[in-house]
Amino acid sequence: MAEPSTWVPHIESFVDASRTSSQHDASLEAIATLVKKDIVSLLEVVREMEMYLTTTDNVIRSRGTLLLGEILVRISHKTLDHTAIDSLSDFFISRLADWVALRGTLTGCHAILCRKKEVGSISKSDVQKFSKVFFEEVDVRSLAANDRKLCYELLICVCTVHKEVATIQGEDLVYDILRSIDDEMDPTCLMLAFQLLQSAMSLFPVLSDMAYQDAFDILSKYFPVYFTHGDASNDATREELSDILLNIFCSSPKFEPHIIPFLLEKLSTSFSLAKLDSLKYLRKCISCYGPDRMADHAEDLWRSLETVIFNKEEDRITKEALECFETAVSVLITPNRDTFFGLICQKIDSLLNRIAPEKQAELHALGSIFAIISRVSDSLCTRVFRKYFARLVNSLVESIKGSLNSEALYLVSEILSSCRGLIQRSPDSTEVISEKVSWLNILRNYSGDLSAALLKLVNAITSLKEESLVVKQENVLCAVKCLEVLATFPEGCSPITDETYDLILKSLALIISEMDRSTLLWKSTLEGLIQIGSVAENSIDRRRSLVYTALVVENLLSAFINSTLPLDLSLEALYGIGMVGKHRMEQVLQVVEEIIVVKILKVCLEGEFVHADTLISLLQFYSGRIISWLSDAGDVSEVAMQFALHIWNQMENKNILKNIHVMGILDALMMTMKHLVSVSTINHQSVILQKSHEIILKSVSCPTEWFATAFQNPELLMSSPSSSVEDLNLISLFASVITAVSAQTPLPASNPNSSSNFVSNLFLFFFLRGHMPAAQALASTINKNPTDNKAIESCLSILSEDKTENKQFFKKDIITGFAWIGKGLVMRGDDRSKEIIQFLLKLAISSQHGLDAALSAADGFHIIMGDSDGCLNKKFHAVIKPLYKQRLYSTLVPVLLKSMKEANSKEVVCRAFGHVISDAPLTAVIGEAHKILLAVAHSIITLSMDIQNKDVVYSLLLVLSGILMDSTGKESIIENLHIVIGVLTQLVSYPHLMLVRETAIQCITSMSTLPHSKIYPVKPQVLKAVTRALDDKRRAVRQEAVRCRQAWSRGKN
Repeated sequence: MAEPSTWVPHIESFVDASRTSSQHDASLEAIATLVKKDIVSLLEVVREMEMYLTTTDNVIRSRGTLLLGEILVRISHKTLDHTAIDSLSDFFISRLADWVALRGTLTGCHAILCRKKEVGSISKSDVQKFSKVFFEEVDVRSLAANDRKLCYELLICVCTVHKEVATIQGEDLVYDILRSIDDEMDPTCLMLAFQLLQSAMSLFPVLSDMAYQDAFDILSKYFPVYFTHGDASNDATREELSDILLNIFCSSPKFEPHIIPFLLEKLSTSFSLAKLDSLKYLRKCISCYGPDRMADHAEDLWRSLETVIFNKEEDRITKEALECFETAVSVLITPNRDTFFGLICQKIDSLLNRIAPEKQAELHALGSIFAIISRVSDSLCTRVFRKYFARLVNSLVESIKGSLNSEALYLVSEILSSCRGLIQRSPDSTEVISEKVSWLNILRNYSGDLSAALLKLVNAITSLKEESLVVKQENVLCAVKCLEVLATFPEGCSPITDETYDLILKSLALIISEMDRSTLLWKSTLEGLIQIGSVAENSIDRRRSLVYTALVVENLLSAFINSTLPLDLSLEALYGIGMVGKHRMEQVLQVVEEIIVVKILKVCLEGEFVHADTLISLLQFYSGRIISWLSDAGDVSEVAMQFALHIWNQMENKNILKNIHVMGILDALMMTMKHLVSVSTINHQSVILQKSHEIILKSVSCPTEWFATAFQNPELLMSSPSSSVEDLNLISLFASVITAVSAQTPLPASNPNSSSNFVSNLFLFFFLRGHMPAAQALASTINKNPTDNKAIESCLSILSEDKTENKQFFKKDIITGFAWIGKGLVMRGDDRSKEIIQFLLKLAISSQHGLDAALSAADGFHIIMGDSDGCLNKKFHAVIKPLYKQRLYSTLVPVLLKSMKEANSKEVVCRAFGHVISDAPLTAVIGEAHKILLAVAHSIITLSMDIQNKDVVYSLLLVLSGILMDSTGKESIIENLHIVIGVLTQLVSYPHLMLVRETAIQCITSMSTLPHSKIYPVKPQVLKAVTRALDDKRRAVRQEAVRCRQAWSRGKN
């Protein structure tokens, strides 16, 4: 055991109120650790503390009691004997009357009450004694918030851990708790108070009516729960408090006589939050209380809901009201209770007799009522059909002959959508549904007339024959929705005949063929056809699937082939139809492939360049949408390989190869090839590689010996004849294959006995001639196969002093190519990337090889740090080491910061710095905001002088905005406020890019929330700059300027 002299000073330190909180904490932890490790016994500690626990000095007694309580909290898992527990219980219970030491007393009581039996727990008699003394001696409402919180936690422990003792106290416990929580206002304490009351009331299945009345009187004062100062700083949110209050009201049906009239009354208030919460509470209370208790409130409930639903309210209130109405319908309308349904019918009857077209709000509300009743149950749906459906259909059919009854059309569409949902949710088989569902038989009886009327309405907008019927597009939209519903009933439950189904498909397909895509009708019709197709595809009866193929798919494909539809319209429709299923998308793919080949021949072989834009659109649609969709849907490798081989077969034609680069076709073809290769398996990639490699060996005019030696002799490289257009086009397409292959796919050799370095040497040769696709392919090869070829050593040897004296290597394309190679190495974490980084840094900082070379080197850092869609990305199987950007960022920034002061051309270094900062992850930048903020501001000012730097300026401004939005970054902003404001006010008038001006003003607006004492000195400068922006030629900038001036003119934030 430890000597008292070694640990008693900790007690003295804790009870000394003059010590700091950290010293108090350290002393407490030291004593608790000694007790937990049995170095000092708890009894010894109590003996040494006796004078502190019994002294008449209030401060010392308070600190001593708190120390003992906190020690018990920290040894809650340490076993104590019953004698010790009883002694401690008696001590703390006796101290409940000592208001000075109450914090420590409550802490000790809580520690003892929460102890588990296996480590020694308080006796039942002591729990009962605690409860009695607590309510006699402790006035919870008069305590500070932290002490009230402790009290509630104590009582929750009594009600949950010591239920048997709590139950003995009976209803008195509930009353005592009610008195304790009355008028509680602190959100955190209130959450605990609600939990306490909920726990206490759950102990007693039945309480007196008076107890529920008193509980309601106290709890209703908190409805609706809201914070006058917001809830951001509170542990308990408004929603959490509201939910637990609702749970208390729903815990017993005996709250019903009090809460239901109260909530109905609150619905008439103008306070939106009260309405929302009333509807939310009503919905749950109706479900919990059941039809018997809610029957007496049926009429009042309907009148209140009717007022909210049919009056124009906020969307969220109307939505909540309709959800509450649906719950009421499902609970209150039973076979032996019809009051609620009768009230609804009275309202429906009155509206159907007088509803006017201009009262759209009433019509939509009535449609929602019909939809809800129809989807709740088959029996209610049948009642709607018997009472109203025939009437509505007859009215609609009659109106087709003259003035259309658009109200009846809308209501029919709502009913149809709901009843279809009933069948889709039914667990019964379609045969059982068809036999037992009465409303379905009624629908079948009227479906013929209804379908005929709807088809006439739809055909009127696409045909001149229906001159007598003038329709609006919104009515046709509604008719299309009805036809879609009728055509998508589950198999065996369809209310329409096969002939009607065929007519529906023809009419909807006609809208797709003849209407403008920009209209909502065209888009809705396409969505409808997609839904119909999905149901047909999953149908066991193949008849409808075949009809869908013939009337929709084949017609659209025919229109696409014959160009009877605008191209964008055709592609959108084909993609939509293809989404019905993989089989459909493969149909679309096959036709699109055929058209692509035809267009390639027309443009490249026959010289019909008018088709070039169409070909590019088709290639983008094929690779960007069809292949992507099929890849997500399953294995598309075989299809992709076959089309890739087909494209390569076309490349064997010299005339095609000669013209493939015109008008951007080659770029689109290369991206398509990348997508095809990337989704293929390794085996299929090998087949594509082999085919393309064979064509390269056969068609490229340069001797293959040059590829391996040209980089060693730059003079030979420059003096050799320029590459032909055919060679460059072929190398570009081959580069797209290499760019997208997997790292596991073996690269081809020039012959069976040669090394696979042929591919690297080939691309190195063309890269050194300034061919960018070759440089990207070489970078991809190095990234995926760094140990299998000598391309890296070849590239790095070029950067040696004797080679770099040749001006050939300081052209823009060559420098950019080295940047791509550096990116490939950096991404996989290869240390050899340092040589390329140093090469680019030297070019950018020294500018000794000219400004163009320096700028190209600076832009090289954008290539290395940025993300690329064309190569070296995850989609094209690049090897990417985690956090590579962060590592490179931390390496480059110190060098660039130093170079800003020493460089020959500060603009070039600022441009490189801008690329590194803006392309790095924002979290990494914000973490060093204090180091780089001034450099960012300096770079923005330096680069803003030249229009060529406008994109970099905007990127740096976004970084500055990110720093401003972060709490850590704001500290750096405040420290350099004058400089940052100076930069931003200059950018308010930046002439070269509207986004810069708009973002700069947004940043200034955000800065208005900084401490007033900091921003007050710069306020005149800001207002002057923003006032100038009020006359900006762009509206978005003027709007931001108005907001900014308002924010800064309010004075204190």
